[in-house]
Amino acid sequence: MRISTELRDQISRLAEHRGTTMVDVVTDAVQRLGRDEWWLSVRGALDSLPELTRLRTGKRAAGWRRQPRTASMAGEVRPHRGEVWLVDFGADPRDPEQAFRRPALVVSDDRLHHPNLRIVIVVPGTSTIRGIPLHVVVSPDRGNGLVTDTAVQVEQVRAVSTGQLVDRLGRIDPPDLHALGEVLRSTLSL
Repeated sequence: MRISTELRDQISRLAEHRGTTMVDVVTDAVQRLGRDEWWLSVRGALDSLPELTRLRTGKRAAGWRRQPRTASMAGEVRPHRGEVWLVDFGADPRDPEQAFRRPALVVSDDRLHHPNLRIVIVVPGTSTIRGIPLHVVVSPDRGNGLVTDTAVQVEQVRAVSTGQLVDRLGRIDPPDLHALGEVLRSTLSL
């Protein structure tokens, strides 16, 4: 199986942001989808790339870093305020609500994140920058895991099940979290 240069570059950028390898990024994504046959063909294509070859000893090639085990892989999701997560908002958008998988910022207090509650309050993001005053634009950096400028849409704040949290991408900087908190307080008249 051959993958496009564009897809390979996107996987490479995501791996760099997560501090892991391209193979680990694809493995994680495919395992979440549960498509083992597809994964075998993708794994073969990625392993054929010179920079991703494994040594005969089974050890990782120089420069590879093992992806830290995420909470969602372990079965227990423990989000924290200020974290950026990839969230599955479902495939049935109701205008103007956001849908599909997209980054979202956790805004609920950590006390709400008890394992028995299995709920978290998030604000979805979009790569479409509209210049709306309610949107806080967060630029990508090594800490937040975003790959493009993302407008966090405060008017879309909602509670979701922790089962909808797909992957922890990173954490936003305190100034961005403070700015978002101010817009959120103003929007909700708190």
